[in-house]
Amino acid sequence: MNATPHFNHLLLATALALSAGSVQAAQAGNAPVEKAEPAAIQPGTDVPPPQPISDEVIGQEYDAYRQSVKGQKMYTVSYILLSDETEARQWIARLRSGASFEKAAREHSRHPLSAKEGGKLGTFATCRWARDTVQMLDTLKPGQIHAKPVKASAGWSIYRLDAVKPLEPISYAQYKEQLLSGTFKPECPWVPPVTVGVPREP
Repeated sequence: MNATPHFNHLLLATALALSAGSVQAAQAGNAPVEKAEPAAIQPGTDVPPPQPISDEVIGQEYDAYRQSVKGQKMYTVSYILLSDETEARQWIARLRSGASFEKAAREHSRHPLSAKEGGKLGTFATCRWARDTVQMLDTLKPGQIHAKPVKASAGWSIYRLDAVKPLEPISYAQYKEQLLSGTFKPECPWVPPVTVGVPREP
């Protein structure tokens, strides 16, 4: 059956309406819009480069950083994770009697990251450890192994304190250099009081 002129007119009107609706949806952000090529961007629309950070702002940032690490310590810890409490107690006795902590960690620990390093977890500030862990570490002297295994979500942990020292904040010059180069890594989770953009090299 052939379509009537009236029906063809309706089809054309519907197609035009759908086309207009698609353009409106794209403009409203409801459909992906192709990104303009650099050559198509009109002159004068470039985003201005970030302004240099003033020494006053960097000083505020540095003061807040120093406050964030006040009273913190840096703990260097080695660790073995075992699945069974009895096994952990047996290993603590062996280790405190002179068995190699590093060898035991490599061969028996269920914590892959530290096991391949001979049990070394690394050095972290007080703020990075659980409160109970800090209290336990504070009962030890460097080189000592905690006398009891500690319950963990994946088994039983053996801790050895390798070193502890007060956390000394980096100098203002070091902070400024690291901040501007984007390499600053705070020892504790910290949000600066002023949000600033880091200027890029031309």
